[in-house]
Amino acid sequence: MNGGRFFSGQFVPIAALTKEADELPASAPVVTIYRGATQITTASMPVADRANGLFVLEVQLTDAFAAGHYAAHVSYVLDGEPRVAIFYFECLGGGGEDGAVVSMAFYDRPHARFLVQRLDSNIRRLVKNPRGS
Repeated sequence: MNGGRFFSGQFVPIAALTKEADELPASAPVVTIYRGATQITTASMPVADRANGLFVLEVQLTDAFAAGHYAAHVSYVLDGEPRVAIFYFECLGGGGEDGAVVSMAFYDRPHARFLVQRLDSNIRRLVKNPRGS
């Protein structure tokens, strides 16, 4: 499954629907993300809807994710049989680990001018632009 294209700092949602014929896996699925043959990270998926067997993991694209194509292998055991789902996504160049600016305000003070930014990771950042003479 193709998951799309993301910038550094964004979150990639990886979902697995594991319920088949009223059977649920005994343990949570495990996601392993690869770039080519190189393993980047491994994590256990938290449950989003236990009744329907839905597990969702949001992976933030940190500095460990260079620009390129990635494959997320979701593996779990259902009724004694191993199951694997593969999820593809692309990390684009650009962006930042804190996320993208979603709102910005200008704040003028006598000693300097500031931009107050709110990022999509809910971080507030104050950027100073000193006044010229």
